[in-house]
Amino acid sequence: MLAHHRSRAPGSSRSGEPAGEVERIVASRLGRQEILERERPPQFIAVVDDSVLRRPVLDQPGLMAEQLDHLAGQAMREHIQVHVVPVDAGTRQSRYNSSRA
Repeated sequence: MLAHHRSRAPGSSRSGEPAGEVERIVASRLGRQEILERERPPQFIAVVDDSVLRRPVLDQPGLMAEQLDHLAGQAMREHIQVHVVPVDAGTRQSRYNSSRA
């Protein structure tokens, strides 16, 4: 994800991946973040569910605090917006939802 902090990226990949594959995925994700550092970066809008922001990373205490600091710092940049969807916003049935009968 473009908004992940460097220390969060490895934990966000699928578990069970070989170490070399995890490193490749992390490098790819972090490489994409360089787009946001260009002289004329694109607008970036992140929409994050607030339950994700509240979920602790049990095996890495303090990691979520780092991620939140990183998101807050990114949101201060002119070309980046971070929107948080509250849990009580609920969901709507999409006409494209594959679970529809």
